[in-house]
Amino acid sequence: MLSALPTNLVVSPARFCFIVGFFNLNSLTQEVLCGFMWGMNYHTRPGWVVGAGTGIGFITGMVSGVLIALHERAMSQARVVATAEEAIQDVIDEKKHAS
Repeated sequence: MLSALPTNLVVSPARFCFIVGFFNLNSLTQEVLCGFMWGMNYHTRPGWVVGAGTGIGFITGMVSGVLIALHERAMSQARVVATAEEAIQDVIDEKKHAS
């Protein structure tokens, strides 16, 4: 009933790797920041490490979240089209059986 192939409804491998890569970069940034926080004294720890680590962590988390939201929007639109096509096909089938 779907006009598109089922493979069009799944996330592309490139986008999937991009999202997972940003999640991994976020985790790596948090691990480095955690190492500096636990390993160094407050007075000797460079301020740029905390600022850069926090900024990079926020940015990588936001980018992956936006990519997931865009994919979910595309998937919901595909589901609406599929549901509409199925409803139209059901009406056509009912008319065929009625006559």
